[in-house]
Amino acid sequence: ESAQLFGLWYGLSPDKSKSIARLKKAFEEKNWHLSTGIFSTKMLFDVLRNNNLNEWAYKIADQKDFPGWGYMIAEGATTLWETWAYPKTSPSQNHPMFGSVDEWFYRSLLGISGIGSGFTRIEVKPQPAGDLRWAKGSYRSIQGDILASWRKGPPGFELSVSVPPNTTANIYIPCALGGKVYERNTAVKVDRYTDGYAVIETGSGNYEFHTNTF
Repeated sequence: ESAQLFGLWYGLSPDKSKSIARLKKAFEEKNWHLSTGIFSTKMLFDVLRNNNLNEWAYKIADQKDFPGWGYMIAEGATTLWETWAYPKTSPSQNHPMFGSVDEWFYRSLLGISGIGSGFTRIEVKPQPAGDLRWAKGSYRSIQGDILASWRKGPPGFELSVSVPPNTTANIYIPCALGGKVYERNTAVKVDRYTDGYAVIETGSGNYEFHTNTF
């Protein structure tokens, strides 16, 4: 897994599609468990987010047995261990070693990412996965609080976003190509469609988007 993740994260793979296919095979061979360390675990979530493969990330994060975050919780952990196995001797029981899973909640499930210096430009691109029907949260950036919450159908997909002052945003709403997007009850102009999303560029404010075609 790590070899493919390093190549994809650094853009070294001569054939990205083959590397992703090999990565999937490695996950399947381990029943969607990890065999990654301090660097490639971080790369894992970046690679999957940037390639719209959050279903894979969800499968991995949702495993309840060893090795994985669910196993730690099942064993009574309230903080992250330094190792996948319970640290009986010297390893730490409160360590940032595998903390990138927290970033995944914000950048993939909620979809909040900074794409400009000092969060003057942001992206809100939620990536629903698995059996999740909704998510809600916020991130306190240097510009102010960024809020995002979504809920999916029926009858459609709803996305609420709060963009702080002095900030512009690219907001991605899961939507079929050519589908209509509404802000409250008014149809809004879609700037572009890409990879199953309608993208709307906007400034600061509070927004309530919904679409029935996703």
